[in-house]
Amino acid sequence: PQELRAKLDYHACAVSSQSPWEMVHPGQYDPSARYSEELHRMVNWMLRYNPAHRPSSSHVFRVQHQNNKLHTADVKMRLVDTAQSTLQQEYNQQKKRLSQQNYDMIQREKRAKSQEDSIRKREANLKDREDQVREALLCIEREKLKTSRAKTVHMDRTAHDDRSCGRGKRLHQIAHYIT
Repeated sequence: PQELRAKLDYHACAVSSQSPWEMVHPGQYDPSARYSEELHRMVNWMLRYNPAHRPSSSHVFRVQHQNNKLHTADVKMRLVDTAQSTLQQEYNQQKKRLSQQNYDMIQREKRAKSQEDSIRKREANLKDREDQVREALLCIEREKLKTSRAKTVHMDRTAHDDRSCGRGKRLHQIAHYIT
């Protein structure tokens, strides 16, 4: 104990008026808030008054090794959680972007359908107008044909009448000369 007391006195805290031996010997010390709760528990366990209730050095190392594994696992879990959160955010952004693209595509399809309907209506109107023009041209041709036939019939009658009157030959020559 004298050696231990000397070592502890050498490393005595400047803050406390007690020597470390006086603080540790009764199993009491002032835990600093800057260390983890886990470390405080380990120190409390190691500073128990009854030596039979204190851990062995191998047990302390085993606990420390397990704590390191737990800490590593905790760090890995935090990394996984961070990665999962990042992936979820990226997924949500992609989903939102695809949703917007889908909406845009639907709007373009609606505009294209509207334009197609407009074009079909214009084509139908043009076809109707073509049919009307074609019908009008046929009517004009029919009228021309009727007029032409009427003239021919009228001229034939006139020529026949004129011939029968003795003047037909002359009129026929004049008509032939004009045409």
